[in-house]
Amino acid sequence: MQAKDMDLVQCAEMLKKCITFLENYRMFGFKQATVDVKELAEDLNIDPIFKPLKRVRRVKRHYDENAADEPIQNPEKKLEVTFFNSLLDTCLSSINERFEQLNEYVNIWSFLFNLDNLPIKNELLKLCKQLQEKLTVNTKSEIDGALLCDELISVQFFIKDKLGNVENEITPKEMTPLFVLNFIKKHCLQELYSNTWIVLRILLTIPVTVARGERSFSKLKLIKTYLRNTMLQDRLNSLSMLSIEQEIAENLDFSSLIRDFADKKARKITF
Repeated sequence: MQAKDMDLVQCAEMLKKCITFLENYRMFGFKQATVDVKELAEDLNIDPIFKPLKRVRRVKRHYDENAADEPIQNPEKKLEVTFFNSLLDTCLSSINERFEQLNEYVNIWSFLFNLDNLPIKNELLKLCKQLQEKLTVNTKSEIDGALLCDELISVQFFIKDKLGNVENEITPKEMTPLFVLNFIKKHCLQELYSNTWIVLRILLTIPVTVARGERSFSKLKLIKTYLRNTMLQDRLNSLSMLSIEQEIAENLDFSSLIRDFADKKARKITF
């Protein structure tokens, strides 16, 4: 899900398949898991049995309760109810809660992931108007829905015509947002397709997961230690940026950087 060519539609489909698998596994997976565990126990020369509970824990009943819950006597059933089902329920609820916003993004942005297969004009205009409403803040929007609809249709035919007339041009399997954005930049069409330019840049900066943000907090724990607890915010931001972008920092030319720093900080005294 963190690949560069991953899009929100593919992520949503993967998550739906994952949720469907977990739901089916919750209903029918315990029996198969029990069979697999028993086979593994036999290979390890361990008795494949569930040890009975030594002591049944009973919950105290209040005076206004009509009946007490009957404790589960079967250890296998108790494992299924208290551990197996509880674990899968927690996983399902966490996935649904964590990626709820992703599903909203898919409903809004999905028509832009393959510009080679756009909806019909009336449906496309409706989706563009909906996107304009989502990007509106204080009655001001960065795009115009009607113009965006016309631009998407125009850029679709323009790219096909351009690729058909130019030799040695790389033709993609699909007109992905990244390909269209690079095409617009390469041919300096930002002014002609201004709404498309803005929308695709926003789309490609929407994070699929929060892993990058979590890594930032992990780096923060390594940098802001007990001995560095009194550093200022600017220094902390700089150290965090160097740590996060370690690959770029390792390829920097330190000699030129030191020279530039010395030129800026040099104090020339006129006698």
